Amino acid sequence: MYNQENTVEHSFFVQSLDISSRNGTLCIRANGKNHAGKNSVESRPIFFEIAPVRFNQEKGQEPFHNLKCCGKIDIDTIKECSNQVFCCNFFYNILLGEQQLTVICKQNKEGKKFLFLINTKEWRSNLCMKLNERQILACAGLLFDENISYVALSGKAGTGKTLLALLAGLQQIAEYDTKYSNFQRIRVFRPLVTTGEDLGTLPGDANKKFAPWVPPIEHNINVISQLSSKRKKINPFADELLVVEPISWLRGQTFDHEFIIIDDAQNLSCDDIKTICSRLGQGSKMVFTGDHTQIDNHKLTPVNNGFVHLIQCARGQPFFGHIEFTKCERHADIEALLDLL
Repeated sequence: MYNQENTVEHSFFVQSLDISSRNGTLCIRANGKNHAGKNSVESRPIFFEIAPVRFNQEKGQEPFHNLKCCGKIDIDTIKECSNQVFCCNFFYNILLGEQQLTVICKQNKEGKKFLFLINTKEWRSNLCMKLNERQILACAGLLFDENISYVALSGKAGTGKTLLALLAGLQQIAEYDTKYSNFQRIRVFRPLVTTGEDLGTLPGDANKKFAPWVPPIEHNINVISQLSSKRKKINPFADELLVVEPISWLRGQTFDHEFIIIDDAQNLSCDDIKTICSRLGQGSKMVFTGDHTQIDNHKLTPVNNGFVHLIQCARGQPFFGHIEFTKCERHADIEALLDLL
């Protein structure tokens, strides 16, 4: 885990005996098989866990209680309580004895850092769906923060990355929720990459060729609509509040006041990510979703794809935030099976 100069490491837990650093990217090297079934040594990026920060019992009482009461403390006031180096838009678990508070570090325009308490109970009531703990942290600390322009949501299959991005976008459109009215439209881009064997050229015009990539987004919208606690229902496709397009159409465009989702970003190269990030216009937010263990672009690997490159380079910057989801929300056995494969 790095600060803005990419030099400060945080404590973390890794279940591996062989850790190496290559090209500035921290990787786990583990014996296994590649996609072709050949024996190989595979490198996987490490996405750091939410760091536990233990306050000194004698010196930490006052700032700990101030954080609980005010919801915010200046990091300069707790230097005597902990030697932790706090990085911008990182989550931390503040510990004092048996008590624990989850916070996020934010930085103002003057470069001064503060810790903000995440009130999960309040956010559960604000959001229109029941979410797990990390999904709530993503909403409270990153997705609804107007000062964060770029967000990366990583995690294995079924952890709710795309669904949460769509939920956050819908709830920040005035037609859906008047409390948050930050954007005029949601725009989803998906790379034209297939799983397994390519079917070749599809018939029809450009929209018909892209049609097979739209149903996953439609399914997530249906799930949100069915599980939403809001009385007012909308059809974002019919109301033209949601547009799904191939990522190849993105070059040359500028998107103002839109919530942009780059889905399956693990299938994009570093050059693709550079082009995509430069499309952001005034009043817009860009959210990347990806799983480095599910790469269908055979030119990329778990460590050289653009999604991982973006996270490694941008973490700790005031305009960027990242969180990894760990709980599978689909079938109960998926997580156990994926750990074995």
